[in-house]
Amino acid sequence: MSVPGSFNIELGNISAHKVLTALIILGAVFLLVVLVRILWRKMKGLWEKAKVGGKILEYPRVYFSRVFFSQFLSWSCKLGVIGIFLAAYGIPVTFHTIMSVAGGNSLANVASFTPGAVGITQAVNTASLTNVTDATTAAAYSLGQQLIVTAWNQIFAITLLIWTFGWTGGKQLVRTSYSEAKDKVAEQQEARKARKGAKRAESA
Repeated sequence: MSVPGSFNIELGNISAHKVLTALIILGAVFLLVVLVRILWRKMKGLWEKAKVGGKILEYPRVYFSRVFFSQFLSWSCKLGVIGIFLAAYGIPVTFHTIMSVAGGNSLANVASFTPGAVGITQAVNTASLTNVTDATTAAAYSLGQQLIVTAWNQIFAITLLIWTFGWTGGKQLVRTSYSEAKDKVAEQQEARKARKGAKRAESA
């Protein structure tokens, strides 16, 4: 910055492309405004749901006995599973490695654009464990854990379904849920078409 003209060099000679720079800035501002409006609508809905769900906080004893304890137990079991799989692949089991994997998995789920965040989870876990093991071992651990845990979840869910509703009742429940899901998707598609039609009619 102390050398004359260094600012222009670092930023691609802005003074020579003032119009283009202005357009880029305006485009960035426009995208930011659109993003804020979209997030604001979603945040209002989430806030209303949060207020409903947060009602239980008015009763601390009920919250800790029925919500906090079960959630903490579930989270502890999840960390235990991570530790077991790390040890199985010869990766050092420490508080840092377990929390790095847990945090990475949460981040992968948030930013996922593939079913089950497959691929993204492996990339994040490999980056998280780069200081304690090689990339091949980290990727193998991540994929192995995801496959085994997913298979276990499916088997456990099917077992509980059959145990609770019976084989016939379980099949009927799945069919009913699938049918209702298809109807819901069809309703959403019709609603989107109606909104698009209304916008076109207004613009015409």
